[in-house]
Amino acid sequence: MKVLLVAQHDRLRQVLRDIIEDLDMDVVDAAWANDALTALQSHNVAGVVVDIMGPRHDGLHFLEEYEQLAYRAPVLALTPGERSRQTALNLGARICLSKPFDLTEFTAALNSILGLQQEQIGETG
Repeated sequence: MKVLLVAQHDRLRQVLRDIIEDLDMDVVDAAWANDALTALQSHNVAGVVVDIMGPRHDGLHFLEEYEQLAYRAPVLALTPGERSRQTALNLGARICLSKPFDLTEFTAALNSILGLQQEQIGETG
């Protein structure tokens, strides 16, 4: 199973990558929205983790563009507060986690969005 990880901050991206890989999942990561959207052209992902907070608010830009795609894997958005949480939900995020969050919360949320995706695949096949 492959997950797209979009986070501008190198340290956060590396920590989340390590967590996801420890769950025996493959990770495609990108620091910027445009890189993430390009990666989607060559990678079939089961889910997306996007950090909303960043110096250029690129996570919201990613969600705006991602919402326009024909196929969209479910999204877990990491948000700094209620306002960005609501915006992320309005742009199609399935689950939002407010920062800071703990490993258990993150893992449960990631498994949840991936479980929803698996059910959808099963219903159409």
